[in-house]
Amino acid sequence: MTALRSITPTLFLSLAVSGCIGSYMYAKEMEGADRSLVFGYIDMRGTNTVLDTLSFVPNDPKKKEDYTGARVLGSALGGFEGSGPFFLENMQSGSYRISHFVSRIGQFGYTHIFPESGPRAQVFKIDRPGIYFLGSYKVARKDREFDFRPVKSPTQKEILEQILPYTKDTKWENLIRKRLREL
Repeated sequence: MTALRSITPTLFLSLAVSGCIGSYMYAKEMEGADRSLVFGYIDMRGTNTVLDTLSFVPNDPKKKEDYTGARVLGSALGGFEGSGPFFLENMQSGSYRISHFVSRIGQFGYTHIFPESGPRAQVFKIDRPGIYFLGSYKVARKDREFDFRPVKSPTQKEILEQILPYTKDTKWENLIRKRLREL
């Protein structure tokens, strides 16, 4: 479980968070044979919020540009309250953690920061190029705090099937198809 604390509400432009499927929802082509794709699922039902962004950072960030956000497909897939799969392609080998996520209530966004260390930190490592499943999580909200709890569903296969159309005509599509055959 990971408890988070909300900070500073931010006003979002309605157009930016309206759930329109833009080109930013689709995977970019693989930038090199040394790159990886990470993915997972977050269930926000019951929190009365919409998940807009999930951000990752290397465990030892050197500059602001090291922070990078995953595509959250919840609203694009007709997800309830922004629940749905997320993915981020072209990640380099290294040790990462989930830095923060942004949820929205109406037009107001809230940034929720993950702890940087300790047993509740969401840390993962990319050893070699490939596809990495970070898991499926159910988010529970109590006041301004959120708990990420691992759940068994949806499965890795179900999530990859939802992500697949967003990787069309890229090398990622072939890697996902190969993984689906293995599952």
